Amino acid sequence: MQKLVITAAIAACALALTACGTPASDTGKPGDSKDSAGQNPATTTEEFDFSTIKPDPEVVKLVPKDVKERDVLRNGASTDYAPLEMLKEDGTTPTGAEVDLTKAIALTMGLKDGTTTTETFAALLPKVGSTYDIGASGFTVTAERIKTYDMLAFKNMGTLFAVKKGNPSGFNPDDPCGATVGVQTGSYQEEDVLPRLNKECIAAGKPEIKIQKEDLVNMVIPKVISGQYDAVIADDPVTAYNVKKAEGQLETVGKIFDTTPLAIVVNKKSQDLSKAVKAAMDSLMKSGKFKEIMAVYGADGDIYSEVKLNPDTK
Repeated sequence: MQKLVITAAIAACALALTACGTPASDTGKPGDSKDSAGQNPATTTEEFDFSTIKPDPEVVKLVPKDVKERDVLRNGASTDYAPLEMLKEDGTTPTGAEVDLTKAIALTMGLKDGTTTTETFAALLPKVGSTYDIGASGFTVTAERIKTYDMLAFKNMGTLFAVKKGNPSGFNPDDPCGATVGVQTGSYQEEDVLPRLNKECIAAGKPEIKIQKEDLVNMVIPKVISGQYDAVIADDPVTAYNVKKAEGQLETVGKIFDTTPLAIVVNKKSQDLSKAVKAAMDSLMKSGKFKEIMAVYGADGDIYSEVKLNPDTK
């Protein structure tokens, strides 16, 4: 979650510039700038077994004729926001939780494959409904987007702390005043969350949070593990993914806060497809496969039991 300087060219695609953030920061997707480097660490070596995904006959009946004939569900994604979408070590192959979800949705629909193509984020939304069937790229739900797109919300995304395993410094996420917290420069947490929490500390007559800014989240993690920082703060999928990668040296602490729904996007003009994709997602949720896929990337927190279509974000 990051505040961005919007150029005239990007402004023309304003609908596309409000992803991956809480309502207060709905000005851009973290991957739109240097935030992507810090929140896109090395990919996981664990892989989901897609042979366990079978077509759901009730879903197959809903698939539009043109999609069924093509036999592929096409997704566009800005592959710079680990762990939801990123590139493998070859620098060209998309991977990540939403990339895998796209494939699983396609297989549940009885299709041969679900593919993800790397696309610039500003250009992505306008192409959903033409070049791409869906947009699974860290999209958060906004009232403006719902005017043009069906937003199939599947989890809440927000902010989450992590600490060294065992929390030796006794960091309290409900009262972080006086603690030393590492954060990525330019992130939503650095520009909005921590300053807001510090105002609360000051108002309560408590010492301020000692904010330690780093260019990359990857630069914060070793300092938390070594005990130099009490905690790291980031978007919850990013925090959870780094905890998973740390192999027992970190743990999340407290609850996810400042949440907003995360959704897969389908153009409202494609109602038959929207119904089929929603049905496939619901089927995966019911079987538990949806959560399994997200768990591979440590992003399985706050997943819904069923899809919420165009939820109210007020």
